[in-house]
Amino acid sequence: MRFSYLLVSEIFLQNHASHKHGGGEQNPPLAHHQVNHSNIGYNNKEKRRDETLNDGENMAYDKWINSYRNKNTRRIYGRGVMMFSEWLGKSVDDILNERNQDLIPIQGETPIQKKERTDRYERLLEQFWNDLVSGKFPPDAKPYKEDSASALCKGLLQLFRYYGIGFWLRNGSPIAEGFRYREKMRFPLKPEHVRKIFWKARDLKTQTWLSMANDLGWRIGDFLSIRVSELPSLDQIAPVEWFRVTQKERVVAKTCLSSDTVRLLSEYIKVFDLKGDDPLFDMDENTINRRLRELATECGIKTKPYSLSFHCFRDYIISNAKNQQIDPDTIKLMVGKQVKQDMLSYLSGLDVKQAFSRLQEVTRINGDILKRDQIDLLTQQGMMIQTIQTRIETLEKELTERHGYTQQQLNEIRDFMALVEEKFYVALREAKDSEMESLKDRLENLENAIKSMKKEEREINPSRR
Repeated sequence: MRFSYLLVSEIFLQNHASHKHGGGEQNPPLAHHQVNHSNIGYNNKEKRRDETLNDGENMAYDKWINSYRNKNTRRIYGRGVMMFSEWLGKSVDDILNERNQDLIPIQGETPIQKKERTDRYERLLEQFWNDLVSGKFPPDAKPYKEDSASALCKGLLQLFRYYGIGFWLRNGSPIAEGFRYREKMRFPLKPEHVRKIFWKARDLKTQTWLSMANDLGWRIGDFLSIRVSELPSLDQIAPVEWFRVTQKERVVAKTCLSSDTVRLLSEYIKVFDLKGDDPLFDMDENTINRRLRELATECGIKTKPYSLSFHCFRDYIISNAKNQQIDPDTIKLMVGKQVKQDMLSYLSGLDVKQAFSRLQEVTRINGDILKRDQIDLLTQQGMMIQTIQTRIETLEKELTERHGYTQQQLNEIRDFMALVEEKFYVALREAKDSEMESLKDRLENLENAIKSMKKEEREINPSRR
């Protein structure tokens, strides 16, 4: 019924346009069943574009897509527009011209007829969305999830808005529901998740960007575009204030870097010999999201049915800031969101360090300001380390006096013990309870190894029994 209604509307529009232009012929839009999908490829962007467009066309598309700085945004929006172009069987310039014609008033047209004509591309876009979700398009492809289909449709919406011929989605539109579904399905990060993920990541680079993400709450495009020269001086006393203009909304983000991040950044820049205009993190969005999911899986964090991505840090920072009763305009300023112009001038002297410190009471990774009953975590860890050191010294003495180990063997054991001790000193400064439990397990494994060595020695030298 809906499809027949759409065809009737298009025939009606064609008759009006022909009458307006003196009976000249116009090519009506192709119905979906008329589009030839047999030779459409989706693994090669240039191939898709060549199959859809003729040489010399789509200059408007090039101008629009090149206005986006973020390559991932260009990829998603561009792919959505090209797929819609192929689905409809028309070039992007033809689509723009048709949309423009739909908005030109026709003399003698009733309000209902005008509404039907101006809403034509919204109905087409919804039909495109339905075909993506149902698996009808692309041919021989798996059906898209609702949020993924909506992300592809967003490309055409942004193209129309760029040229001032956009439209707002109606209430109840499946495309809009797909956007809301995507927002609802983001994984709700919690401080304990972030700490587990941080300590599971043993490499310096990953720990550095995790610590920064935990401080900033920025969009991934702004985060990955950071250059070494844009960083504030790391010689200041933390927290270190940082001002930076965001890419998407072109507003100033005013936030801070924690002492953990400053320490990691200093070491990271030195180890990787980064200078000047070098990108701070030479990664793309897919790489950083994949690494984040891998770490969550290794930690045993169950994210299903939600989706874990870098953007979850943004939700995490904003929600925790709200829980700490931080002013909403201050939160927006810290994460680089648009603040109302009439309020912006009053925030020039805002002390974000105070708000950042309140936020860090919940989100700080190393946990040295977390309290447990009357004894803080560091004190508990220090007492535990002292007990373990005493046990290590006892084991060394026993190995020397009772089992006659050589000096070389003792040195090897001491080196291993020193490594364990070093890990505990790291835990003293930064670790969470879970990391301490892991170190205790390692010590237990060490004791078991020593027992195994004793057993082997007794088998070799029965006289030592």
